[in-house]
Amino acid sequence: RCKAMRDLVEATIDWDCDVIRDYSDKNMGCSKRDSSGITSAFQRYESAIILEDDLVIDPSFYSLCEYGLTEYRDAKQVIAITGNNFQKQKRGTGSYYFSKFPHCWGWATWRRAWELFDYSMTPPAHRSDRSVIANYHCSESEQEYWLARFEDTRCHRVDSWAFRWLYSCWRNQGLAVTPNANLVQNIGFHDYSTHTIWNDQLRDHPHSIPAKSIELPIVRPSSIKQDVDADEYTFNSIFYPPINPQVAPASRIRSLVQKLTNLIRFKNHCST
Repeated sequence: RCKAMRDLVEATIDWDCDVIRDYSDKNMGCSKRDSSGITSAFQRYESAIILEDDLVIDPSFYSLCEYGLTEYRDAKQVIAITGNNFQKQKRGTGSYYFSKFPHCWGWATWRRAWELFDYSMTPPAHRSDRSVIANYHCSESEQEYWLARFEDTRCHRVDSWAFRWLYSCWRNQGLAVTPNANLVQNIGFHDYSTHTIWNDQLRDHPHSIPAKSIELPIVRPSSIKQDVDADEYTFNSIFYPPINPQVAPASRIRSLVQKLTNLIRFKNHCST
């Protein structure tokens, strides 16, 4: 089954390029395998564009990545370029703004930034997790939210490399180039998805914004500064959204049943 998936992925590469394969012989889990794969890429290259599965990508995403990787190559405060935008309005006067959230559904970064990645999420000397979070103008409720998420991740109750990357970015006071249009859409929302669970309450959710183009030429903002209002909106609508409690539990139960069914089918397939 795994070989068939590899063949399918490689068969879609129909342009002239060198293909470097980096497959694991065992299932390492999401956080370890994704992060180790990115580390492997930066052992070869100074910068890279990183794509998750189930993405619809507008071609202008690559224009933003090319621009950002060149423009901010040596700007230590800038740690990533993301293709995601979940806003309902334009932020600032440029083609992009700076966010504390390095969204990873289509993004780019440099080796010098990825070297900041700390899988163990070690707190900085003489500082607490709360001070790391509060540095980004978080409300008390948001601080509590991220303290819980980071603790769950450290204790392996959540298998997420993205939370570890987010913590590493915040620990080093980084910001991400964020386009004023959503350039990448994740269409992998299903009841049986690992992380992106779907229910009817999410039909008009910001995650559903289609990918579209950013206007060219790209216009630079006046300064490298966090857009606090944009980040507050992102937190409230993406990370801490109000979901109908009468609907969400049923959806989670359906998702759990589907995941267990898929696991049983996979084990039966492997045993045969």
